[in-house]
Amino acid sequence: MPGKNWGVNVVLDKALYDSVRRLAAKEEISLSLKIRDFIKDALEAQEDIVLAEVAEEREKTFRRTRGLSHKQVWGSRRTPFRMAYTLVLSSRGQSQGCSDAQSRCRWESSRKDKRSR
Repeated sequence: MPGKNWGVNVVLDKALYDSVRRLAAKEEISLSLKIRDFIKDALEAQEDIVLAEVAEEREKTFRRTRGLSHKQVWGSRRTPFRMAYTLVLSSRGQSQGCSDAQSRCRWESSRKDKRSR
């Protein structure tokens, strides 16, 4: 029965194998996890390179006169919307069939926004 993770066999020369083995031992992880981490890092680096190339191409064709202002994109709201949660302790609720933890506390939300004042 196959596992949930896919595997790849990799052939390394002795010096590279020893280097990876030492790094894995230093971090106290398995050799396969260390190689997986290296592959993830390499894919992220490759993605960064491709995205940088796309950004350079878009930058060449960008015209400031055709671009949108910050206000056009994000609106004119001055204060950011913030949601605060307050833990409210109470002794009510036990008679209503709530569990002990539910009867002692609940979360209340309150908007912190200038427009709601």
